[in-house]
Amino acid sequence: MENEEDVSAAQHEKENDTRISQAHEHKKWPPGSEKEESEGKKTPERLIVREDIRMQSRSLKKNSQFRLVYSEGKKEAGTKVIIYFLKHESDGVVPGFVASKKIGKACQRNRAKRYMREIFRRLNDRFTDTNLWIVFVASFRPKECTFHEILADVESSLGRAGLISTNG
Repeated sequence: MENEEDVSAAQHEKENDTRISQAHEHKKWPPGSEKEESEGKKTPERLIVREDIRMQSRSLKKNSQFRLVYSEGKKEAGTKVIIYFLKHESDGVVPGFVASKKIGKACQRNRAKRYMREIFRRLNDRFTDTNLWIVFVASFRPKECTFHEILADVESSLGRAGLISTNG
């Protein structure tokens, strides 16, 4: 540098700074991570459906689906979760999860639904009927009971209704 007086301190540091990425610095990336021009459009890795990974099951979303289960289905009430179920022509057991404002604020309602989703995931392979719409309605406060208490309540309710096999 011929005139160091005319160069600011930031520019001088920038030239010697090793934290700034240089060209061809990322040669350690795995092959195929760069998109080649000749390949054209590719489906992103996260969108490729893999058969070895079990995808999350779909769930009831629409108000009309919930109303149909409530009006035409059967009910089995436990102390912590109320279960409504309806035999419906579908390809598998399709759950729905409800936590009203009586449960608490949004954080508590979300926690209650997470508990019920996890319970459904654990019991999913034990269902005896494969064509079923099932709605889990939380009637517990997550701060006041443990996950295992809720699991035992749901398991006993589903057993009384004859929806799951008792040998687990």
